[in-house]
Amino acid sequence: MDLAAFESFPEMETERVILRETTLEDIDMVHEFNRYENTMRFVPRALASKRSEAEKRTRNMIASFKDRAAVWWVFQLKESGQAFGYGGFFDIDLVSQKAELGYGTIAPFWGRGLMGEVLPAMMAFGMRRMQFHRIHAEVDPSNHASIRLLERNSFQKEGHLREAIFARGRFFDMLLFARLQSDPKKELANI
Repeated sequence: MDLAAFESFPEMETERVILRETTLEDIDMVHEFNRYENTMRFVPRALASKRSEAEKRTRNMIASFKDRAAVWWVFQLKESGQAFGYGGFFDIDLVSQKAELGYGTIAPFWGRGLMGEVLPAMMAFGMRRMQFHRIHAEVDPSNHASIRLLERNSFQKEGHLREAIFARGRFFDMLLFARLQSDPKKELANI
């Protein structure tokens, strides 16, 4: 695993999207994603109804890179400069050379194919630059778009975690997907 990847934040670009470092200027976008049941319906955690909760989350995202615990990118349209989501690798395990993948976008940007550009760039960074042996993702079984996105990026379904996480007054089932360095895979993006 290459710890040099933590020396400076790894900004990347796709055809339409800039993946950039999270800053305190992103609090409102983080709040926009985390405060509505509609955007959070597949995410098993409490809503951030107050802006201060989103500020805390944003500060934690920023600090986690300095602590070598996570890499969180904000996704920003090249054309307009508008931030529309965020994602990255977290729960990084340096010994086992693995991390969990997470991502999300605010509702007005759903269905535009943007994550189809973003995820391959993130995976190229994780597999090539970070040299993760394993990247896994947990996804709500009802989130068909995310399942298709993971499958298109050579993730394999490993299991169904029944009532695995309790949040917002109910238990969430989660599907476990993973991709290994050794898996036959779609060609990684050039970053």
